Amino acid sequence: MRKSNTTLLKKQGYSVKKYKTLSFSPEKKENVKSFEDDPEVIDLMSGFNRWVKLFNALEVKYGNIIFYQKRLINDTDNVESRKKLDELLIQLNLM
Repeated sequence: MRKSNTTLLKKQGYSVKKYKTLSFSPEKKENVKSFEDDPEVIDLMSGFNRWVKLFNALEVKYGNIIFYQKRLINDTDNVESRKKLDELLIQLNLM
């Protein structure tokens, strides 16, 4: 996104540094397009960042899920393992 934003600003005749100095002049800043200030791009990036966090959490926690599932296969009445597995599944949006 930064590379695209830099390219867009260069096509408009601005560098990133020069664009940031325009923040003191709102009239000029309105005429210059920037991806970083676009509400739709901000929304899409926050959604993308949520997915990245979810995949990172899955990568870290998948071993725990398998551990608790195996424990429940061997002892289906284990309430503590069921509770911890359910908490993990809820935390990772898998339930």
